[in-house]
Amino acid sequence: MVAQNNGSNILEYTNMFIDTWNFDALEVAKLTGGRPLAAVARELFHRYELATEFDIPQDTLNLFLETVEHQYALANPYHCPAHAADVLVNSHYLLQGGIKSVCTPVEVLSLFVAAVGHDVGHFSLNNDFLRNSRHEYALRDNTSPLETYHIRTILEILQEPKTDILCSLPEEKKELIKSLVCDLIIATDMGRHKGYVSRFNEWASRAASSNDSGAGEKYSAEGREPIALSSENVSEDERRLLLVMTLKCADLANVVKPLHIADAWAVRIMEEFYRQGEKELALNLPLTTFHSREHAEYKLAKHQLAFVEAVVAPLFRSYSGILAQEYRSAILTDCENNIEQWRKRKDDLCPEQDKASAQGSIPSRNGQEV
Repeated sequence: MVAQNNGSNILEYTNMFIDTWNFDALEVAKLTGGRPLAAVARELFHRYELATEFDIPQDTLNLFLETVEHQYALANPYHCPAHAADVLVNSHYLLQGGIKSVCTPVEVLSLFVAAVGHDVGHFSLNNDFLRNSRHEYALRDNTSPLETYHIRTILEILQEPKTDILCSLPEEKKELIKSLVCDLIIATDMGRHKGYVSRFNEWASRAASSNDSGAGEKYSAEGREPIALSSENVSEDERRLLLVMTLKCADLANVVKPLHIADAWAVRIMEEFYRQGEKELALNLPLTTFHSREHAEYKLAKHQLAFVEAVVAPLFRSYSGILAQEYRSAILTDCENNIEQWRKRKDDLCPEQDKASAQGSIPSRNGQEV
């Protein structure tokens, strides 16, 4: 009902911001009763003409998107429908600024399906908790239990005739899309993060060296012209790597959005950390995240600063090498501003006991130590 009553407002906001780095999925969530994913996805499927390209019946597309969205729990502070909408729009933004010119329609569709489904069914607990509690998903796959669960869930939705948006495609193309979706979602496991970033930097260093002789082993986009991409110089395997990196960046992009957006998402991820920490404490499991809400503002600033400096900023400084200058500038400007603001808050809010002792550990995001 909320979505119907605010339909014109949703369209107005989407048209105004969907092509910008300032898109705020949480604002759209306010207009849709917390469920912005289907509305945003329909707009992007329309813009890319994916329903036409792949002969997707509109009723099937609508039911697919609504089914996926309703498997994101509104009760999740962070891993909610708005997060999936955010990742989808971020994927669109990064496509426009970089690899769209070399991507096939199959690859674009695969990226969008992976974006909407990458956390489907999430229950606000990370891989560390699943392993330590011997959860059934960890017993099935101890390496990436959550991600393989998300993959199973999205593939099951695609298996149902009423929600099979691939229904008109030949089997070979269906399997290609599903394979891509699986590769993209599994890559969102932060435990695999360093490997993907290393592979991308190796590729980027080679690609940049064809343009100038200054590209070293430790690739950085700073001070360089964007890497020239074309169908002639980017292979299918390389495109798959670029798609993986695009989704990984889209997944972590809220950390380097304008500060008011980054802060709103930070509050939400911290709430999930606290809830998990409280469960770990109650179940006598190893503590892998925060379990006390004391000094909450300080902990938020400390965690965000550590995570952006160790993980997100290096990721985007590398990935931005394939982005047009205006896209690179928009992202890295907000990134540097957030680092400055969170560092200032951390210093200003630091409790006496932290000043006198070691900084302590920072919670992981699905296995990525920071």
